Amino acid sequence: MARGRARGTRGAGKRRGNSMSQDNSGQREFWSGKPGETWLRHTAALDVFFAPVDGLLLDAAAPTPGEAVLDLGCGAGATSRTFAAAVAPGGSVLGLDLSPLMVERAIRDSLEAGVGNVRFVQGDAADAGLPPAAHDLLVSRFGAMFFADPVDGYRTLRGTLKPGGRIALACWAGYAGNPWFRLPQRIAQQRLGPEAPGDPHAPGPMAFADIARVEAILRAAGYADVRGTAHDLHLTHPGGIDAALPLMTQLGPAGRLLRERDGSAEDRHAIADALRAALAGYLAPDGALSVPARINLFAARRP
Repeated sequence: MARGRARGTRGAGKRRGNSMSQDNSGQREFWSGKPGETWLRHTAALDVFFAPVDGLLLDAAAPTPGEAVLDLGCGAGATSRTFAAAVAPGGSVLGLDLSPLMVERAIRDSLEAGVGNVRFVQGDAADAGLPPAAHDLLVSRFGAMFFADPVDGYRTLRGTLKPGGRIALACWAGYAGNPWFRLPQRIAQQRLGPEAPGDPHAPGPMAFADIARVEAILRAAGYADVRGTAHDLHLTHPGGIDAALPLMTQLGPAGRLLRERDGSAEDRHAIADALRAALAGYLAPDGALSVPARINLFAARRP
């Protein structure tokens, strides 16, 4: 599941006068506690599932050696390390995430991997004091959708790009095209009861599902050559259903509903059993799990 998250800026940009201020204490507390710890326990499996999305970002962003990259909502740093390899030699990546747990893990994993051209900063993208006109490229894998005021947020981020600097954002395209979300949501609601409909544009994993709306946001934030496209791919793990079940029951819609409804161990097991049956149709002959996904990719540049 994408950090239901809230991943990335994770939070609300509030407008005060002509500047951005943040009230992200709730998100920071959330991802510094047990939900953040749960995410980190599963980050290795998530990075395997989401590797095709990194490939999509690489193709769209076309990084070249020597470029400076900002990874928005870097999480535990897998995407940052992917781009660090792409811009070497001479290039560098700055990974930014609101969660100190994520940043600590990203630093540790990057040191262990011997990646020297990447560094990580804990902070909110809208008021992190990013250097002006410092980056050739802004990228994000599922960390772009969490500004309460996205126009202000992306206007602020535009300032850290060099003139002509590019952005490439990978975002979920909505529940309908993503069984990764749709199945756990449906099965959890069948077990625990339906949820009231929410605001589809509220900060969250699906906030950028409407391509035309996001294109308008980026244009209003001052970007040029704005383009959003939907891409169909598969999220695959050689570990099969057993690799996916912990993710689908502890993170995302099912994990959230279990927390909100004080779901029991029996509820969790029942949801897992139903998910196992629903996922059987996505097994490859070699036992790998391959779940279809639809991803919105947004590209633009600073004039």
